[in-house]
Formats: sequence, structure tokens, C-alpha cells
Amino acid sequence: MFKFLKRLFMLSLILIICIGIWGHQQGLTVADYQDFIADFYEKYLREGSSSQEEETQEIGEQQETAPRNGDRPAPESSESLLSPPRNPFQQIDRHARNSPPAVETTVSTLAAYLEEKTTTELDKARSIYVWLTENIRYDDDAYNSNTYGDYSAEKVLRSRQAVCEGYSNLFLALGREMDLEIEKITGYAKGYGYKAGTRFKVANHAWNAVKIAGEWRIFDATWGTGNGSNVRGRLVSKKEFDDYWFNVDPYQAIFNHFPEDPQFSFVQPVITLAQYERLPYLTAAYFKLGFDGAAIYRKAIVDQQLQFPEVYSTKTFVKVHSAPEYKLLPRDQTIEFDLFVPEGLKVAAIDAAKNWKFFERKNGRFRLNYVPQKRGEVKIGVQHKNSGKSFETVLVYQVVNRQQNF
Repeated sequence: MFKFLKRLFMLSLILIICIGIWGHQQGLTVADYQDFIADFYEKYLREGSSSQEEETQEIGEQQETAPRNGDRPAPESSESLLSPPRNPFQQIDRHARNSPPAVETTVSTLAAYLEEKTTTELDKARSIYVWLTENIRYDDDAYNSNTYGDYSAEKVLRSRQAVCEGYSNLFLALGREMDLEIEKITGYAKGYGYKAGTRFKVANHAWNAVKIAGEWRIFDATWGTGNGSNVRGRLVSKKEFDDYWFNVDPYQAIFNHFPEDPQFSFVQPVITLAQYERLPYLTAAYFKLGFDGAAIYRKAIVDQQLQFPEVYSTKTFVKVHSAPEYKLLPRDQTIEFDLFVPEGLKVAAIDAAKNWKFFERKNGRFRLNYVPQKRGEVKIGVQHKNSGKSFETVLVYQVVNRQQNF
């Protein structure tokens, strides 16, 4: 054991000397060495040891933290809480969810019923989307056995279960009955079971596009129906309505939906499948906050080194008016944060040393000019009326010395 430790020490010493000689030739400073060591730790040691933690965070889609004893609390505000944005489709949603069995016998009778409360193309698409997510369940057995049956629109209407093929077929049929300009799209999705760096060999998903007010938008009723988890190696889906996958900007959808026929991506410039595979994995949670899909897409296709903050769903409405869209934050530089959290009580930035900086609250807007002073993670946490005394993490950034990907 002693000989092994001695050899390890000698190898480490040689490595340090070699790095020192190379660094001297490159003109590196002490700060550069500190950054190199910290970056090496973050990239290789920390990531390799936190996979279970990251998996747990992903499953829960949220983190909760609370201030340490002794930390200065945020000043209490006398402002009353606001209501989250009102659903503009309440009447249409209610009508779609209460369809009587008598109208659900054929595609044409169902389409006629769903169209009753609509006036616009978007209304019609909404009525279809809500009915599908409410009445069709995902066919776990077919997915787990890799045995797929008839998923025609008529069969799905009768059986009330489908995989993506069936959801998109019925969406297409109903849309055509309601005179929508609609397409069914097959392609490659970064969905259930996806791992970063996956190479796609065959198409694995289907969704729809509808032209709304002259522009093509993306609709995915399959993903809008709920989500899935792996239970002992088998998919177990959970029905949970997700409003995000209704009327999606193509520049947001392109990060996890790529069509077999690139013309149906509806983005410019058009990319290849290989480029899509290299795009960063950005989920709905990121874009729900309000980040600009088009700007991020155009930068991501030319800069593959971009890193993005971790994003977690919360039990309350959060919209970003101003916040860095990329992961790395420069130390000792002012960064503007401006969040709209109508049901929010407090918002805080928590650095790696557990120092809390609280945002100023006014009319549901939380603002902070934040100057990060500690290398490492910075979490943006929200306490709201549904979180008790805990803070739910919304965003996680990384503070660094040198400017990278800002």
C-alpha cells in the first residue's frame, strides 16, 4: 500500500510540474490555474459523482430549500398576492371536457360538437387538443411490448387509447373536419428515455402542425396528455394535462422535435438530423419561463459550447422578464433579474456559500441587480403561497471567473 501511494505521489508531482512548465510557456496566471482546477473538478469529478442527485431532481422536477438560521430574512411585504394569468380558453376547455357520449361516435359528429364554441383557428385547435388530452390515454402495454396495433383515427376514437401515431392521426382527422390547415409530422423526439448525445436511426414520434393566422405552430397532444416514468424497466404513464404543448413556437419545439422532412420544422435556417442531435437538450420547463426560442436557436446552431441553466418546474406561475439565458455567470459583474411571480411571497438568489440575496417585490414583479461573488452554483428560489415555508428552485446557474458563453 505504501509503495502504491508513493508511486501515485510521484506521478502527481510529475504531472503538476509538466502543467507548470506548459502554463509558464503559455503565460498563464495564478487565477488561470485556479480556473483550470475548478473547471476540471466541475466537469469530471463533480458530474461523475452527482448523477443520482441529478436523476432525483429530474424526477421531482423541483428542489426545495429554506434559509439557514442566522441568514437575514427578506423584508415582509404588505402587498396582497395577485392571481396568475387567466386561461383565455376556459369556455372552450369546459365544452371540450364535457362532450356527451352521443357525439363521440364518429369523427364528424365529434368535430361538429368541438367546433360549436369556437370562432378562430386557434379556438378550434384548442378544442381538439383539450378533448384528446382529456379522453385518450397513452397505450403503455403497446409501448412496453413493442407491439402496435391499428391507430387510425376511427379506431382511437373507439378504443380511447393510443401512442403518438394515434394521437396525431385523430388530431389530423378532427382538424380537417373543422377546416383547419393541418399536417401530421413524423420525426425524431428527445422524449421519454432520451440521453444527451443519442444518435437517431429511425423516427420515434409523431405530432401535428396547424397554420394559425398565417403561421405554422406545433401541437403535441401526446406529450400534452401527461408524462411517463420508468418503473422496473417499464413505462408507466401518468395522465396530467400540460398546456405547454398547445400552440408551440417552432423555434422552441426544434430543440426536441425534428421532422423526417426538414421543411416541416418551420425554422430558418433549416438544419440536418446530425445538427439536431448536437443541439442542447432544452425542455419545456426552460421555455415556459419565457426565454426567446428563435434567438437561442440561431446561436446554438453555430456555438455548440453553449451551456444552459438547470430549470425546474414549480407549483406556481413564474415568467422571466429579465435573466441570463445561459448557464455561466461572470463573478463580480452586475446581473439583472426580473421575474413575474403573481403568487410569490419571496424570491432569493442563494450562492454556493449559502448566502441569500432577496429580490425586491412590487406588483408581483421581483427584481434584483445581483453581483455574484462566490464561484460555484447560484440558485434562484421562489417561496409562494403553495410552497409553505420552503423555496422551490427555478433556475441554477454557475458562477465563473472568466467570461465563457455569455
